[in-house]
Amino acid sequence: MNIQEPLIAMFVILGISLVMNVISFAINKFLVYTPEFIKKKKMISELRKEYNELKKAIAEDSKQLRKMEQKLKSIQKMESELMFKSLKPYVFTIAIFWVVYWWIAEVYTNIGNFIYSPIPLPFIGVSMNFFWWYFICSFATGAVVKRFLYPEF
Repeated sequence: MNIQEPLIAMFVILGISLVMNVISFAINKFLVYTPEFIKKKKMISELRKEYNELKKAIAEDSKQLRKMEQKLKSIQKMESELMFKSLKPYVFTIAIFWVVYWWIAEVYTNIGNFIYSPIPLPFIGVSMNFFWWYFICSFATGAVVKRFLYPEF
Protein backbone atom coordinates (compact mmCIF):
# COMPACT_ATOMS: atom_id res chain seq x y z
CA MET A 1 0.00 0.00 0.00
CA ASN A 2 1.44 3.36 -1.06
CA ILE A 3 0.49 6.01 1.50
CA GLN A 4 1.23 8.76 -1.03
CA GLU A 5 -1.65 7.80 -3.30
CA PRO A 6 -4.23 10.61 -3.00
CA LEU A 7 -7.13 8.46 -1.79
CA ILE A 8 -5.02 6.61 0.77
CA ALA A 9 -3.37 9.89 1.83
CA MET A 10 -6.80 11.38 2.53
CA PHE A 11 -7.69 8.53 4.87
CA VAL A 12 -4.27 8.45 6.53
CA ILE A 13 -4.47 12.16 7.32
CA LEU A 14 -8.08 11.77 8.48
CA GLY A 15 -7.00 8.94 10.78
CA ILE A 16 -4.07 10.92 12.13
CA SER A 17 -6.30 13.91 12.88
CA LEU A 18 -8.75 11.62 14.66
CA VAL A 19 -5.99 10.05 16.78
CA MET A 20 -4.51 13.46 17.58
CA ASN A 21 -7.90 14.79 18.69
CA VAL A 22 -8.54 11.73 20.85
CA ILE A 23 -5.12 12.15 22.50
CA SER A 24 -5.62 15.88 23.02
CA PHE A 25 -9.14 15.60 24.40
CA ALA A 26 -8.24 12.61 26.59
CA ILE A 27 -5.31 14.48 28.11
CA ASN A 28 -7.58 17.47 28.78
CA LYS A 29 -10.39 15.35 30.14
CA PHE A 30 -8.23 13.50 32.64
CA LEU A 31 -5.89 16.33 33.64
CA VAL A 32 -8.18 19.35 33.47
CA TYR A 33 -11.87 18.52 33.46
CA THR A 34 -11.92 16.84 36.83
CA PRO A 35 -15.08 16.93 38.96
CA GLU A 36 -13.47 19.73 41.01
CA PHE A 37 -12.84 21.79 37.84
CA ILE A 38 -16.43 21.34 36.64
CA LYS A 39 -17.77 22.20 40.09
CA LYS A 40 -15.71 25.42 40.22
CA LYS A 41 -16.73 26.31 36.66
CA LYS A 42 -20.42 25.98 37.58
CA MET A 43 -19.90 27.94 40.79
CA ILE A 44 -18.19 30.75 38.86
CA SER A 45 -21.06 30.84 36.39
CA GLU A 46 -23.64 31.03 39.19
CA LEU A 47 -21.69 33.70 41.08
CA ARG A 48 -21.25 35.77 37.94
CA LYS A 49 -24.96 35.55 37.21
CA GLU A 50 -25.77 36.54 40.80
CA TYR A 51 -23.29 39.42 40.63
CA ASN A 52 -24.80 40.79 37.42
CA GLU A 53 -28.34 40.58 38.80
CA LEU A 54 -27.41 42.26 42.08
CA LYS A 55 -25.37 44.91 40.34
CA LYS A 56 -28.43 45.95 38.37
CA ALA A 57 -30.66 45.87 41.44
CA ILE A 58 -28.40 47.71 43.90
CA ALA A 59 -26.59 50.23 41.74
CA GLU A 60 -27.34 53.00 44.28
CA ASP A 61 -26.29 51.12 47.43
CA SER A 62 -22.52 51.47 47.41
CA LYS A 63 -21.95 49.28 50.49
CA GLN A 64 -23.58 46.24 48.91
CA LEU A 65 -21.92 47.04 45.63
CA ARG A 66 -18.48 46.98 47.30
CA LYS A 67 -19.29 43.57 48.78
CA MET A 68 -20.26 42.32 45.36
CA GLU A 69 -17.06 43.72 43.85
CA GLN A 70 -15.07 41.73 46.43
CA LYS A 71 -16.99 38.68 45.31
CA LEU A 72 -16.10 39.54 41.72
CA LYS A 73 -12.40 39.64 42.62
CA SER A 74 -12.64 36.15 44.09
CA ILE A 75 -14.45 34.99 40.94
CA GLN A 76 -11.69 36.42 38.77
CA LYS A 77 -9.03 34.71 40.90
CA MET A 78 -10.79 31.34 40.53
CA GLU A 79 -11.15 31.90 36.79
CA SER A 80 -7.45 32.57 36.41
CA GLU A 81 -6.60 29.42 38.40
CA LEU A 82 -8.87 27.35 36.17
CA MET A 83 -7.42 28.91 33.03
CA PHE A 84 -3.86 28.14 34.16
CA LYS A 85 -4.85 24.56 34.94
CA SER A 86 -6.43 24.16 31.51
CA LEU A 87 -3.25 25.38 29.76
CA LYS A 88 -0.91 22.80 31.32
CA PRO A 89 -1.86 19.86 29.04
CA TYR A 90 -1.14 21.91 25.93
CA VAL A 91 2.59 21.42 26.50
CA PHE A 92 2.14 17.69 25.93
CA THR A 93 -0.32 18.16 23.11
CA ILE A 94 1.87 20.65 21.24
CA ALA A 95 4.92 18.38 21.53
CA ILE A 96 2.99 15.42 20.13
CA PHE A 97 1.45 17.59 17.40
CA TRP A 98 4.83 18.87 16.16
CA VAL A 99 6.24 15.37 15.89
CA VAL A 100 3.20 14.15 13.98
CA TYR A 101 3.05 17.26 11.81
CA TRP A 102 6.75 16.92 10.96
CA TRP A 103 6.11 13.34 9.80
CA ILE A 104 3.06 14.33 7.73
CA ALA A 105 5.00 17.18 6.12
CA GLU A 106 7.89 14.84 5.26
CA VAL A 107 5.58 12.35 3.60
CA TYR A 108 3.05 14.61 1.85
CA THR A 109 4.76 17.90 0.98
CA ASN A 110 6.09 16.64 -2.32
CA ILE A 111 2.72 15.55 -3.71
CA GLY A 112 1.28 19.08 -3.70
CA ASN A 113 -2.47 19.67 -4.00
CA PHE A 114 -4.13 16.27 -4.13
CA ILE A 115 -7.59 16.89 -2.73
CA TYR A 116 -10.28 18.62 -4.76
CA SER A 117 -13.40 20.11 -3.27
CA PRO A 118 -16.64 20.14 -5.26
CA ILE A 119 -17.21 23.72 -4.13
CA PRO A 120 -14.63 26.48 -3.65
CA LEU A 121 -13.75 26.93 0.01
CA PRO A 122 -12.94 30.38 1.40
CA PHE A 123 -9.18 31.03 1.62
CA ILE A 124 -8.47 27.57 0.16
CA GLY A 125 -10.16 27.31 -3.23
CA VAL A 126 -11.02 24.01 -4.90
CA SER A 127 -7.74 22.15 -4.42
CA MET A 128 -5.86 21.67 -1.21
CA ASN A 129 -2.65 20.17 0.07
CA PHE A 130 -2.04 18.03 3.15
CA PHE A 131 -2.02 21.03 5.50
CA TRP A 132 -5.52 22.23 4.58
CA TRP A 133 -6.87 18.69 4.55
CA TYR A 134 -5.46 18.06 8.04
CA PHE A 135 -6.89 21.40 9.18
CA ILE A 136 -10.40 20.52 7.95
CA CYS A 137 -10.21 16.95 9.27
CA SER A 138 -8.99 18.18 12.63
CA PHE A 139 -11.99 20.46 13.09
CA ALA A 140 -14.42 17.78 11.95
CA THR A 141 -12.98 14.97 14.07
CA GLY A 142 -12.52 17.35 17.00
CA ALA A 143 -16.24 18.10 17.03
CA VAL A 144 -17.08 14.39 17.03
CA VAL A 145 -14.51 13.46 19.67
CA LYS A 146 -15.60 16.33 21.91
CA ARG A 147 -19.20 15.13 21.68
CA PHE A 148 -18.19 11.70 23.01
CA LEU A 149 -15.60 12.74 25.62
CA TYR A 150 -17.40 15.83 26.95
CA PRO A 151 -21.11 15.00 26.93
CA GLU A 152 -21.77 17.44 29.81
CA PHE A 153 -20.72 20.51 27.79
